[in-house]
Amino acid sequence: MTGEVKVITDKDVLELVTLAKQTFYATFGEYYDDKDFELFFNENYTVEKFTQEINHVDSFHYFYQEDGANVGYIKMNINSAQTEEMGETYLEVQRIYFLEDFQGGGRGSQLIALAEKIAQEHDKHKIWLGVWEHNPRAQAFYQRHGFSVVGEHHFQTGEVTDTDLIMEKELQF
Repeated sequence: MTGEVKVITDKDVLELVTLAKQTFYATFGEYYDDKDFELFFNENYTVEKFTQEINHVDSFHYFYQEDGANVGYIKMNINSAQTEEMGETYLEVQRIYFLEDFQGGGRGSQLIALAEKIAQEHDKHKIWLGVWEHNPRAQAFYQRHGFSVVGEHHFQTGEVTDTDLIMEKELQF
């Protein structure tokens, strides 16, 4: 199915926070305790934090919509907004999530294509992202789109420290 993308503005922040929590919990709910989710959400998924992120000049946020409903989203960063110092030639895909019933069907591919378009518009020749080492489905998805593992970093969910694989893709344009 082909959906539409919509730029997220600070007027959408409440809906984004709700969707972000739903999709993160749906993706990782079986792996963490509720207290870890609570700590993570209270630190990272707040209206204040998301408002700052939305208004950052080097961050790009889009909803993925079907039939007018927001069913997924993507957050991308360049320059100083990146969560790791990867350099000026990179665009980071920090978050790409869908509601459970909307995973698959080419939706993620549409958002990867959007990331490539945004990268090209900003003269970024590489895209990078972090993916949990225990998420083979996501790793396979990114590999199908030309990403390869180039390193790792740590990701904190509450009191749990996990390892994310850093994957990157070089763009040709």
